[in-house]
Amino acid sequence: MRTITKERKILETKRLDLDAAKNRLRKAKTMESQNNAKIKPEMIAKEIDQAEQELRLAQEDFDRQIEITRLLLEGISAAHSNHVRCLNDFVTAQIAFYARCNQHMCDLQRELSTGANIS
Repeated sequence: MRTITKERKILETKRLDLDAAKNRLRKAKTMESQNNAKIKPEMIAKEIDQAEQELRLAQEDFDRQIEITRLLLEGISAAHSNHVRCLNDFVTAQIAFYARCNQHMCDLQRELSTGANIS
């Protein structure tokens, strides 16, 4: 369970990184569309290229982390099903055990009642 919690926190961090990369690209494209005379077009193009590269890497990291987290969560479902099945088997065994105990006690009571009438 700790592993899943840790991986979910990592996923949240990757999502925040992805959001930051998207915002950086949006900001760079906004600078380009404003045709800011103070900033050289080459600098803006370089900033956009860097932002796009950062966005691609962040998206890959996020997708990879989604897959890791998804697999772990699917494992919980399988483990849960297995635990329920084992618990059901245990309860069935307990029912059979106590039914046999009850039968032995009833037999013993009958034997004691029969023996008490003889005396």
